[in-house]
Amino acid sequence: MKKKSFYAAIVMMALSSTAGAQGQGVDACYASLGNGQASDALAQADKVLGSEANNREALLCKGRAHVELKQYDNGIAALQAADKLSAKPADHVIALLMIGNVQKEAGKRAEAVTTYNDALTTAKERNDKTLQRLALNVMGEAEVEAGETQTGLQHYLQAADLAANDNERAENYGQIASTHSKLGNHEQAIEYQVKAMLMQERSGEPDDYAHAGLELGRYYIAAKDYSRAEKSIGKILKFAQDNGSAYWEARSNYYLGLNKAGQGDIAAARTLLLDAHHNARRIGATTLAGEIGEATLKLPAQ
Repeated sequence: MKKKSFYAAIVMMALSSTAGAQGQGVDACYASLGNGQASDALAQADKVLGSEANNREALLCKGRAHVELKQYDNGIAALQAADKLSAKPADHVIALLMIGNVQKEAGKRAEAVTTYNDALTTAKERNDKTLQRLALNVMGEAEVEAGETQTGLQHYLQAADLAANDNERAENYGQIASTHSKLGNHEQAIEYQVKAMLMQERSGEPDDYAHAGLELGRYYIAAKDYSRAEKSIGKILKFAQDNGSAYWEARSNYYLGLNKAGQGDIAAARTLLLDAHHNARRIGATTLAGEIGEATLKLPAQ
C-alpha cells in the first residue's frame, strides 16, 4: 500500500477552508473530480466561472481538473488566479503549496522550490505551526523524490518538531525512518520507526498501524536483524488474521518471505511468496501481487 502523499493533506485543508461556501456548481466540480471525471469537473468549473469570474473555489477546482488532465500550465494559471482571491494568510499558504506541487509535477523544479519557500515564509510570519509543518513536509517529500535525500531529511526533522499530536508525530517519524533507510542508516531508521509504530498502535488507524509495523520489519531485514524482523512482521500478521484483513495478511507473508530470503532459506521464502502472491491476486490487490511477483523472480535458483 502506497504511503500517503502530503499533497492529499493540502487538498483536504483547501476543501475544509471552503466548506459551506462552494455552491452547487462547485460541489458538482469536486464530485466529478472525486469520481475521476476531470473533463466533467472542468466543465462544471467553467460553468460557475461564466457567471462568477472571481469564484475562488471554482478556480481551485478548475486548477485541479487541469492538473488531472496533465494540462499543467492551465492548472497553474487557475490556481494562481485563485490565490489572488485568498482572503486569509492560511488560504494563501495552501494555494501556494498546491501551485508548488503542480510546478514540481510539471518539471518546473526551480519554480516549485521558490513557491514552497514563499509558503513557508508566510506560515512563519503568521506563526502558524500547522502550515509550517505542512510546508516543510511537502518540501521534504519533493527533495527526497528528487534525490536530495539529506536535505529532505532535515526538513522532515524540522516538521516533526512542530507536530501537535501523536498522529502527526507518527506520520513524521515514519517519513524520517524511510529517509534514513534510503540513506542506508538502518539503525536510525529502526529508531524512528519504533517511535512511529508505538504512536500508531496508540492512536492510529488500523491500516496505518499495520503499515508502520511492516515497515519496521523491513528496516530490521535491511539491518540483518532477522529475529526482530520476524517478530515485528509476525505481530502484524496476527493483527491481520484477527481483524480479517486479507490484504495485510498477504503483505505480511510477503515480508516474511523476504526475511527468509535474507537468511538464505530460499525454499521457505519461495513458499511464503507464492502463497502471498496467490492471496493478493485473489483479492484483486494487483499492485501488491506485482511487487511479490518481482520479488519471487529475484530469488536465486535452488
